[in-house]
Amino acid sequence: MSHRPTPPGATAAALVVANPNARRVRRGEWRKPAERALGRRYGIEIVSVGSALEAAEVVRARMAAEQRPAVVVAAGGDGTVRLVAQELAGTGVPLGVIPLGTGNDFARANGIPDDIAGALDRIVRRSTRAIDMLEVNGRRFVTAGGIGIGAHAALVVPWLKALHPLARMATESLGGAVYRISAGANVMLRPGLAERVRLTWRVPGETADQSMDVRAHGVFVANQRTMGGGIALPVPADNADGALDVCVVHDVARVRLLAALTQLLRGSAVASNVFSAWRAVRVTIETERKSAFFGCGDLVAEGTKFEVRVVPGALRVLV
Repeated sequence: MSHRPTPPGATAAALVVANPNARRVRRGEWRKPAERALGRRYGIEIVSVGSALEAAEVVRARMAAEQRPAVVVAAGGDGTVRLVAQELAGTGVPLGVIPLGTGNDFARANGIPDDIAGALDRIVRRSTRAIDMLEVNGRRFVTAGGIGIGAHAALVVPWLKALHPLARMATESLGGAVYRISAGANVMLRPGLAERVRLTWRVPGETADQSMDVRAHGVFVANQRTMGGGIALPVPADNADGALDVCVVHDVARVRLLAALTQLLRGSAVASNVFSAWRAVRVTIETERKSAFFGCGDLVAEGTKFEVRVVPGALRVLV
């Protein structure tokens, strides 16, 4: 569904890609304010997409047009941001965000207000910042991702939403807390959590790779510190420093892992024998069994080998 009001004299266009599966998008209270705020400066096209593939195709088609948008706005959560961002990478066209999803970690990390009026003000002001993106096996994402415990916790949330309308309502009513509950449940209940992983990485400024084998509950690769609706990883991640952060969750007793998760939620320090972290420009993760790699809360790759790299300054964001 597309909506195209154009103010008198407007030449530039704002494309708004809305995810109708996000509860706050469905409620619709964002739409009129968006039309008013953006319509004072742009011709507006609001597209409500039905799938991830459709979102990518819409942005790709508009970017290939003779007169491409001056700005593209993602109205939804981190998954919607990822889908739009991967099409804008390297184009110079800035990304605006109206955070209407469950976690909204990208908006939080970039100082974009959670309220609709505040987010729209950031878009209209046109102040931009270049940030890095991460790429795993050729697919890009913008927040954090990884394998193991993080992937299990993140990917169960969309599964629950698709299970039944009542399950969707219950999940959405929890907001970002659903990711924290999911993480705790996976720590305590999921069988066979730990596996042997081989990591090979390149430190910024170095010319040789380093590697190690480790038994781990999971590995995170982060472009920012917050993920999962506000869980803070024990890394100093900066999404504009030209590097990524690798965080290994070691094979420790589940009760210790649950205690560490509680410390992360409080922003407290976590013991290095539970979580260890370092900076890199690229990392290859090899697993013994087929694994899922999540990014921005969505499944982005599957297999036993994941090659992750940082793409410096690939995306311009309206902040």
